[in-house]
Amino acid sequence: MSRTTVEESRQGLFRLINSRTGLTVGGSSRDLDVPLTTFKPRTEAVLSDQSLTVENLLAIVEWENDPNSWQYPEQVPGGMLVWEYELPMDEQYDELFGRTPGAEDSPNPAERPVETIVEWTLGLLSLAQRPATGLFPKLAKSRVVTFLNLEAPEMDERQVSIDWIRAQPRPVQEEALQRGFSMMYEVQDWMIGQGLTPLSGEDPRMPDLLRLTMQRDRLIAEQRATAASG
Repeated sequence: MSRTTVEESRQGLFRLINSRTGLTVGGSSRDLDVPLTTFKPRTEAVLSDQSLTVENLLAIVEWENDPNSWQYPEQVPGGMLVWEYELPMDEQYDELFGRTPGAEDSPNPAERPVETIVEWTLGLLSLAQRPATGLFPKLAKSRVVTFLNLEAPEMDERQVSIDWIRAQPRPVQEEALQRGFSMMYEVQDWMIGQGLTPLSGEDPRMPDLLRLTMQRDRLIAEQRATAASG
């Protein structure tokens, strides 16, 4: 199920349920003139008075349930319950994971933006001298937002961070990486089908990302061993 659902509790009475926050809002007839929320996604809610129609709510539900919404990241429905949802999906991603495009990372690790499978993939491609081009980073970010909205509405964001994934036992780690990489391949395949080029170079297809990850791990381990012995 998606994050937001609208139910008719009884005739003429509607109820909005947000699965991520547990927020439930009720109203009658076509207008829900009740306190709604303007929360940052997946943070503590801050209530404010708004008026939202059932049509608005159903538009949100339809958008969240569309598995292909990442393919048109600029198109978001108006009257969204969460103001960040009015942003293009790649900007929603930046808001969610604490990213300010062009800004330098804080020297304090706790204040640095969250790294997800998107940044990990872009790093692997750069190391392989096959950097992503064009719309790939934007669509990859949007695909992660769609994943959280539709496929994992109850998942804590930390569970899509590379730090969390890499701290898990090897089987869990590989499963999570493969799940993330499959989204990146999905973006690649769609772009190629649209006549777009996801990567630089003659071959538009990505190399084996899991194999590149293991190669990177071995290289880092060798560098650490060399530093320790020296």
